[in-house]
Amino acid sequence: MHAHLNGVDLYFDVISSGKTVDFSGDKDKPVLFVHHGGPGADHSYFRPWLDPLGEVAQVVYLDHRGTGNSSDAPVETYTVEQMADDVEALRHHLGLGKIVFLGHSYGGFVGQVLALRHPQALSKLILSHTAPDYDFWEEAQAIAERIATPEQREVFRELFDGAISSQEEYEAWWKKCYPLYFRHPDQEVLDQLSTRSNGRYEVAGYMMANEIPQYNPYPQLPTIEVPTLVMSSEYDWVTPPSQGRRIADAIPNSQFVLFEDSGHEPFAREEEQAYLDVVSTFLRA
Repeated sequence: MHAHLNGVDLYFDVISSGKTVDFSGDKDKPVLFVHHGGPGADHSYFRPWLDPLGEVAQVVYLDHRGTGNSSDAPVETYTVEQMADDVEALRHHLGLGKIVFLGHSYGGFVGQVLALRHPQALSKLILSHTAPDYDFWEEAQAIAERIATPEQREVFRELFDGAISSQEEYEAWWKKCYPLYFRHPDQEVLDQLSTRSNGRYEVAGYMMANEIPQYNPYPQLPTIEVPTLVMSSEYDWVTPPSQGRRIADAIPNSQFVLFEDSGHEPFAREEEQAYLDVVSTFLRA
């Protein structure tokens, strides 16, 4: 499905009904917006692993502007702030009250900015494997230098420096470096994710070179009042656990959960059930 808003056709997909069936009276589920990472990736890497959250919430996956099934936009509109505004516009378009927002990786950047720009939009906030400012990259480089293969070590900076100049280079980068994102890389999972991915190098390159180095909501995080769940993994190289702890320490009404046997995407088989349990418990609370 598409919604035309803020000059783009924003793609979203809704799974599960908005109510739980209860013979004592049906109950409304919370609406959970799920925002992918990147920038420049798409929502496909969440599925099918996060679909079971449909049992406790009405899940709305979306592709941010310029990627996945969403339409292109002027390059200067590829900003964290604009993408947060797009989420708020989609909420209005769907006629929704307060939502729960789950942002993973770069989606967590959008989530923090959304909570600051549109605090009235949220009932709860979930920040998964993300960072509060650009300082994450210095630590990530040090970890990658230690754990990467020689082939990965030669190229891992290219994406984050905005140096990839074609879709072919973008896809080749992910093929080489995606195993870094897992503690126990599973080739079946990697092949599935690579086949289904519909990311765009143009968005990634522009934002990594021009927008992400300026990203810094950290000083304002103490003003976020909604209940917040912050999740990290012990073996996440790109947004290490220290970054999640910084976020949780800064947001007053927050809790921090560490997954101990996974990398950047624990829901993709590595600690799938544990991830679903943590998020479901937070949604029900």
